[in-house]
Amino acid sequence: MKRLLLLLLPVLLLSCAKEEQVHNVDIHLNDWSAEVDFSDLFKVTRRIQLDNNPDCYIHENSIIKFAGDRIYIHDRESDAKNILVFDSDGKFVNHIGSCGQGPGEYIDFRAFAINEEKGEIVILSQPFTFFVYDTDGKFLYKKDVDAYVYNFERFTDCYIATSNPEIVLREDNTSLFYKLDDDFNVIDAKFRPAQNQSCAATSIPTLYKRGENALYLNQFPSVVYQYDCKADTAGLLYKFIYPNQMPPDVYSDVNAFYFGIQKYNVIKSFAVNSTTMLVTYLTPKACTVELDDNGNVLHKINFNDETSPGSIFVANDTFMALEDAGGDDNLAIVIYEKIKH
Repeated sequence: MKRLLLLLLPVLLLSCAKEEQVHNVDIHLNDWSAEVDFSDLFKVTRRIQLDNNPDCYIHENSIIKFAGDRIYIHDRESDAKNILVFDSDGKFVNHIGSCGQGPGEYIDFRAFAINEEKGEIVILSQPFTFFVYDTDGKFLYKKDVDAYVYNFERFTDCYIATSNPEIVLREDNTSLFYKLDDDFNVIDAKFRPAQNQSCAATSIPTLYKRGENALYLNQFPSVVYQYDCKADTAGLLYKFIYPNQMPPDVYSDVNAFYFGIQKYNVIKSFAVNSTTMLVTYLTPKACTVELDDNGNVLHKINFNDETSPGSIFVANDTFMALEDAGGDDNLAIVIYEKIKH
């Protein structure tokens, strides 16, 4: 229970008004056509063993991104709060960024993105400041942005940054999504999320890429908002409906909310590419389902002991996982391919 609460992050209670909607699909997670083993859906195509250099050991709770022939990893459990860089074979190359008060050093590490066209690695720190480095880790400059942003991703010709519902509903003239140019100027701001019931917002938003769309997952209640970079539209995309749905009144009291988590279903992990979503929710035990991009439930997935649904993520539109082979070895990145039936 304690580990679940740490994974879900602290929550702030808020009350909401009528919700703006662009596209809304209800996903009923008690509906599936069949139960299948993960190994029947995906096969391993490559395993990248990360270097055993003591300076680059990582934990499973890491953010991993690929650009060119480099792998960029931020270990969220590390005290270093920087980015570790590996080559395509898993050999450690260097690190980027560090906490401190000196030039090029930041207060904390919220998120990072890669601008391959400009050869820049960008780290977001508080208070809403972007720190820019080249791929060798040399500090270039920093830029404050006039918006409440806590996460961001790079798309073809822009950055999309997100605030969170608690901030948006508390502050006037704020939005959930911000579109930034290459110099981190705000060029668009869209969408003020709301619910017609009480809800809770995670203090740090969870942001995913699906092609040229930015997806924001809010776990309480379980909804996904989308910003379409090409159409410049934003709104509610998915609402998850569980067998044991949290009632609205569970959000009215902090203690009732935390104790209610173990009684009701809640999303534990979420991975999405252009055609498929893997969603794990607690029943209270973990249950993982595969959905298509229209929100249709395809399968309930059974996992073996080697692969944990919570470790699966998407990079370059491909499903991957971090695997511990045991012993003193560093973790390995396992790359999967969907088996065609």
